[in-house]
Amino acid sequence: MRFLFFISVLFLSSLAQGAEVKNIRMGTHPDKTRLVIDMTGKMDFHAAVQNNPKRLVIHFPTKNWTIAGNTQTVLPFINVKHSAASSDLSKITFDMNAPAIIQNAYMLPSNNKGETRLVIDVAQTSRLDFEKHVGRAYGSLKIKSRTPHASLDSLIKTIADHLREEVPTDLNEIALMRQSVWFDNAVEIGN
Repeated sequence: MRFLFFISVLFLSSLAQGAEVKNIRMGTHPDKTRLVIDMTGKMDFHAAVQNNPKRLVIHFPTKNWTIAGNTQTVLPFINVKHSAASSDLSKITFDMNAPAIIQNAYMLPSNNKGETRLVIDVAQTSRLDFEKHVGRAYGSLKIKSRTPHASLDSLIKTIADHLREEVPTDLNEIALMRQSVWFDNAVEIGN
């Protein structure tokens, strides 16, 4: 039984590696924008909205793209680009001009040619609601964080330590620093 499971997993992963993204379409509805991504086969995905800048990012376990030309965008999307995310992942990035969240994300069943579609419904929302949804993942593809929390915490601590060393706390020292900065600027202006 384990052998059959292993063979099934190998077969499904080979299908995902051979699948390619063929087309991206967008349509507006009264309450949402619908993204449809046509693919030659079923594959896992990871979709999430990100902040700074506002965008929707979708990762796929494929490097195969046959998308021709520029994709026409509709609001809230203002730009679409695809690129390699790592040695085994690619991504589509949809830049947004307003806060928006993923309402729904699902794969349609394959047609008789084995082709499938990823459908993602996105709705504009308030900034507060957007902040609550940043990073919320849709899809079954697991991706590694580019900045592990431990490294980020370490970086924040290092910066805080340096700031404590560099920032004067004595009011007299602060006053002397202000005079020094003013004098340096006055000398430069006078030259």
